[in-house]
Amino acid sequence: MEFGTCQDEIKLYLDSHYVSACESLWRLYQFKMHEESPNIVRLQVHLPIQQLITWNEDETPAVQTVIEEQGAKDTTLTAYFKANAQYPEARDLLYQDYPFKFVWIHNSRKWKPRKQGFAIDRMYYAHPSSGERFYLHTLLSAVKGATSFEDLYTVNGGDPLPTFHQACLARGLLEDDNEWRQCLQEASHMASGHQLRNLFVTILWDCSPSDPLALWLEFRVHICDDLQHALHSRNIVRDPTEDQVFDYGLYLIDCILGGSNKFLRDYHTMPLPQNDWAAAVGNRLIAEQRSYDIDEQAQLAVQHIPTLNPGQHSAFDAICDAVTTQSGKTFFLHGPGGTGKTYVYNTLCHLTWTG
Repeated sequence: MEFGTCQDEIKLYLDSHYVSACESLWRLYQFKMHEESPNIVRLQVHLPIQQLITWNEDETPAVQTVIEEQGAKDTTLTAYFKANAQYPEARDLLYQDYPFKFVWIHNSRKWKPRKQGFAIDRMYYAHPSSGERFYLHTLLSAVKGATSFEDLYTVNGGDPLPTFHQACLARGLLEDDNEWRQCLQEASHMASGHQLRNLFVTILWDCSPSDPLALWLEFRVHICDDLQHALHSRNIVRDPTEDQVFDYGLYLIDCILGGSNKFLRDYHTMPLPQNDWAAAVGNRLIAEQRSYDIDEQAQLAVQHIPTLNPGQHSAFDAICDAVTTQSGKTFFLHGPGGTGKTYVYNTLCHLTWTG
């Protein structure tokens, strides 16, 4: 073989591969080519009426027919509920322990008591950001003998709770948010509203708090403490109510999350902004630069203009005349450091904002 020659490994394998008569018959009869031992059973984790449905697109059945036929079939999860109701010995097992004592019969889609051997379970993973599916996964990993989704919603024989998240909290399956609560509490004494909003987004994004809604309700006054002035000074809302301030705060948090391709709707317990702030604010960066107090700017202009020296006053008058007459002239102030160029710029800005 010549050194450096490029070899097509796939073509080389196909050219040299030999299929004997025994192997060819085995493949023609579609027998299994390999087998795993012990068997691995994948356990589905899905919300009520949200199981995965598959069909052969070549048959092109009506969508409603597919939903009705496939929806009537049990999954490993719904069959687990029925097996718990049928077999008393099953009620001492967690969902993930089922394959040790029960066999999943694929054709009949039922769990049957195991007579020999064992299998390894693999529950499908649910990320903490997946919302209710993650909390369902947590409950299935901790609650034995559930015979329905309603059983998982119910804690200590009480009334069913509205969400799996609340059921997890009631059962003490989630870590409390004291660490994040203390973090926000300490920051609220020294940080601005803008800094607290970024901190809150960091907690949502990186720390997966158990109850972000509770954190929002407790600290929203601090998180939005600068927004009433911002809404008024930017002429977005002249006299904003407290609800409008909090709603605008949710909008800004959603904007910050959007920079990392996440949104408030990904956190199912968090409220969403109700007003169309994007249309009211327009370009957010421009709105931030236009956040000024008109009365304060007018007062600063009155104070600064009399203090200009003759050279500064000459440049100031020429620029103001060009703006007033809209002559389109361009000016460049040149001089050594300390001659007051920036002072002229600032005075012009104070007058321009009030004009």
